[in-house]
Amino acid sequence: PSINISLIRRSMRTVYLILMARQMGYAPEFVERSEQNISAARLWEMVAADSGIPRSINPSKDDAIFVSQSRTIRSLAHKGECVIVGRLANWILRDDPHVVRVFVGSGADEAARRVARQLGIGTDEAGRKAGRGNSGRAIHCRHYTGVRWAAPAAYDLMVNTDRMGIEGAVATIIGAVERSRKAAAATGPAR
Repeated sequence: PSINISLIRRSMRTVYLILMARQMGYAPEFVERSEQNISAARLWEMVAADSGIPRSINPSKDDAIFVSQSRTIRSLAHKGECVIVGRLANWILRDDPHVVRVFVGSGADEAARRVARQLGIGTDEAGRKAGRGNSGRAIHCRHYTGVRWAAPAAYDLMVNTDRMGIEGAVATIIGAVERSRKAAAATGPAR
């Protein structure tokens, strides 16, 4: 199955890095260097090249990006196993029985400590940064889906890293994916 992970705090990307690295056979450091290095200009260039978005409807930049991302996410999930972080993939792939939708979260205090360590800033500033990011994610989700971002019904699994730590979250997610694989194997072909 494909794995979709929605992150409540940007610092939770550690879970994604570990999962992605394990799945791809790379070091987590390689994935971290590569995972968010596409510029906004390059992204817009890719969207402009997407012939599936009719210019006659004159979509906003955000709408065009969402349509293009949705198409790309569906294509990747259909090709085989992958890990997709965010981008409303849980909603985009909501009807795909071969997807495990995971929400990874933590409390605000722990998230602020992690962000502060990662960015070398104070915990107050880190907490504000995480809060702004999560607020933006919630608004984006509501706008494009009409659904609350962290709504439990939108996920197959919700993990709190305050309780189990990053490694515990990774083990829980991997266990859920393995159970999903076994269930899929028992019911027929994957795709």
